[in-house]
Amino acid sequence: MNAIIAQLPRNGFHQTNSQCSTDKCLPPRSAIPGPSHEGRYKTFKNLALLIGFPAILIAGANVYNKIKLQHEKDSRPL
Repeated sequence: MNAIIAQLPRNGFHQTNSQCSTDKCLPPRSAIPGPSHEGRYKTFKNLALLIGFPAILIAGANVYNKIKLQHEKDSRPL
Protein backbone atom coordinates (compact mmCIF):
# COMPACT_ATOMS: atom_id res chain seq x y z
CA MET A 1 0.00 0.00 0.00
CA ASN A 2 2.86 2.37 0.78
CA ALA A 3 4.34 1.75 -2.67
CA ILE A 4 1.07 2.75 -4.35
CA ILE A 5 0.78 5.91 -2.28
CA ALA A 6 4.42 6.77 -2.96
CA GLN A 7 3.89 6.52 -6.74
CA LEU A 8 0.80 8.76 -6.84
CA PRO A 9 2.68 12.08 -6.84
CA ARG A 10 5.03 10.84 -9.59
CA ASN A 11 2.39 9.33 -11.88
CA GLY A 12 -0.86 11.07 -11.02
CA PHE A 13 0.11 14.72 -10.59
CA HIS A 14 1.85 16.74 -13.28
CA GLN A 15 3.30 20.21 -13.17
CA THR A 16 2.13 22.52 -15.91
CA ASN A 17 4.06 25.34 -17.51
CA SER A 18 3.05 28.77 -16.30
CA GLN A 19 3.92 30.24 -19.74
CA CYS A 20 1.12 28.39 -21.56
CA SER A 21 -0.50 30.52 -24.26
CA THR A 22 -4.10 30.11 -25.33
CA ASP A 23 -3.10 29.21 -28.92
CA LYS A 24 -0.78 26.35 -28.16
CA CYS A 25 -0.99 24.61 -24.79
CA LEU A 26 0.49 21.12 -24.77
CA PRO A 27 0.03 18.68 -21.89
CA PRO A 28 3.16 17.73 -19.96
CA ARG A 29 5.09 14.78 -21.35
CA SER A 30 6.03 11.77 -19.32
CA ALA A 31 9.49 10.25 -19.46
CA ILE A 32 7.92 6.78 -19.62
CA PRO A 33 6.55 5.94 -23.10
CA GLY A 34 3.06 4.47 -23.40
CA PRO A 35 2.21 1.06 -24.82
CA SER A 36 2.79 0.57 -28.52
CA HIS A 37 -0.01 -0.91 -30.67
CA GLU A 38 1.71 -0.65 -34.04
CA GLY A 39 2.23 -4.33 -34.89
CA ARG A 40 -1.04 -5.72 -33.56
CA TYR A 41 -2.79 -5.81 -36.94
CA LYS A 42 0.01 -7.98 -38.33
CA THR A 43 -0.63 -10.56 -35.61
CA PHE A 44 -4.32 -10.81 -36.49
CA LYS A 45 -3.55 -10.87 -40.20
CA ASN A 46 -1.17 -13.81 -39.71
CA LEU A 47 -3.70 -15.61 -37.50
CA ALA A 48 -6.35 -15.19 -40.18
CA LEU A 49 -4.06 -16.50 -42.91
CA LEU A 50 -2.62 -19.42 -40.96
CA ILE A 51 -5.65 -20.57 -38.96
CA GLY A 52 -8.86 -18.94 -40.21
CA PHE A 53 -8.79 -19.57 -43.94
CA PRO A 54 -7.58 -23.19 -43.72
CA ALA A 55 -10.30 -23.88 -41.15
CA ILE A 56 -12.92 -22.50 -43.56
CA LEU A 57 -11.53 -24.64 -46.40
CA ILE A 58 -11.54 -27.80 -44.26
CA ALA A 59 -15.11 -27.15 -43.09
CA GLY A 60 -16.22 -26.57 -46.70
CA ALA A 61 -14.55 -29.79 -47.86
CA ASN A 62 -16.23 -31.67 -45.01
CA VAL A 63 -19.67 -30.37 -46.00
CA TYR A 64 -19.02 -31.19 -49.66
CA ASN A 65 -18.00 -34.78 -48.83
CA LYS A 66 -21.01 -35.25 -46.54
CA ILE A 67 -23.41 -34.06 -49.26
CA LYS A 68 -21.65 -36.29 -51.82
CA LEU A 69 -21.97 -39.36 -49.55
CA GLN A 70 -25.65 -38.58 -48.92
CA HIS A 71 -26.35 -38.48 -52.67
CA GLU A 72 -24.50 -41.78 -53.14
CA LYS A 73 -26.65 -43.42 -50.43
CA ASP A 74 -29.85 -42.14 -52.04
CA SER A 75 -28.91 -43.30 -55.55
CA ARG A 76 -28.08 -46.94 -54.59
CA PRO A 77 -30.49 -49.58 -55.90
CA LEU A 78 -32.26 -51.56 -53.21
